[in-house]
Amino acid sequence: GGQRRIDINQENDSMFQSRIFISTLFTLMVFSSSALAYSPQFVDKEKSIRLRWKENKIPIYISKSFSDKAINIRAKSDVLGPIQRSLKHWEDVADVKFEILFSDKESVNAKESKGDGISLISIAPTSENLLFFEDNIDSYSAMTRLFYNSKGEIQESDIILNPIQLFTTDGTFGTFDLEATLTHEIGHLLGLGHSQVLGSTMHSHQGTN
Repeated sequence: GGQRRIDINQENDSMFQSRIFISTLFTLMVFSSSALAYSPQFVDKEKSIRLRWKENKIPIYISKSFSDKAINIRAKSDVLGPIQRSLKHWEDVADVKFEILFSDKESVNAKESKGDGISLISIAPTSENLLFFEDNIDSYSAMTRLFYNSKGEIQESDIILNPIQLFTTDGTFGTFDLEATLTHEIGHLLGLGHSQVLGSTMHSHQGTN
């Protein structure tokens, strides 16, 4: 919050700039080597109980809202492919195995509920799903809610893609990439938080194409 005044004379300007460049480069190297591509989430303030799944086999239910009639997914897009690949990305780097199932359910569980044990991925524009975003409806591409016990064991995790945002699988300008968005949210489903590493899957800002 303070200010620093630096006075240098003209002939030493190039030397000063070189030192600044080297110092900045060194700082970036140290930061990149120490920063993580994700941050763990914990149950307690002391950060002694980390969120995790008890079993490494995780059933994931795909809502019927992912269909050719989904109004905010570009028509004729391959929807199941991005879902499968986003899950496979995490299977390749984590000790987990996803079981893909399908459900007629469209709405995620309310905040006040204790969950129903079904980890659902939905994009349906239901009132329950819209309420999930509250005041952030224009800002977020998707959100994830975890249900867990006092031991930090995740019992359910629901992912809802923002019903008012547009998702595509072909890189259309100004839209959210379906696979990239789901891969990020599945990281949260596994109990991971955000990263400060720019460009990482778990970086807090997920931009449009």
